[in-house]
Amino acid sequence: MTVNKTAMTGRSPRQARGQARIDTVLKSAAELIAEQGLAGVTMHSLARRANTSIGSLYHFFPDRESVLEAARQRHVAATHAISEELGKVPAAEWRRLSAAAVIDRLSRPFITYLRSHADYLPLTSGRLFEEDSAGFLRVMRQVLSARLPTLDESARDDYALMLHLIASGAMHAGLQLDASRVDLYLREIPLAMTAYLERVESAAGH
Repeated sequence: MTVNKTAMTGRSPRQARGQARIDTVLKSAAELIAEQGLAGVTMHSLARRANTSIGSLYHFFPDRESVLEAARQRHVAATHAISEELGKVPAAEWRRLSAAAVIDRLSRPFITYLRSHADYLPLTSGRLFEEDSAGFLRVMRQVLSARLPTLDESARDDYALMLHLIASGAMHAGLQLDASRVDLYLREIPLAMTAYLERVESAAGH
């Protein structure tokens, strides 16, 4: 019996080959960014790294910026998926944890992703969580609602926004000052978020 691969995968062999080439180009872009920064990404350097012709590269991407945007959008999708998973954590779990454990639970998946994708920060200018602001803020509101159920909605939204800004703003500012100290920022930013959450909860009588 002949197996219809298009029916099984939803893609024709030609489409599958095209997607494979796109994946190779984006992987090559990530490698170049990790090694040389954004300046290392040119259409010619991408073609060489991806072992493809410049004509084939232009068939899929009209220019360098379209490659970088496609790479960035992959990270947006990945961080959104992290937020979606965090949004499934039961309210009882958020209530059970200490403030430090809450921040660790929130930040660790993002930090793990960031450490394994060295192109993320250059592509996003260090705006940790910012590419999925809506998702991260939604999770923070859920956390605050679970831990501080008597908090009014306006205050909850303000506190969620500040936690977001501590993470995103500190990383962005740190990279502008010294891009070589990412490990320091990843270690200290959760501590700053924890201190802020503890202050908020103390003021609310938690």
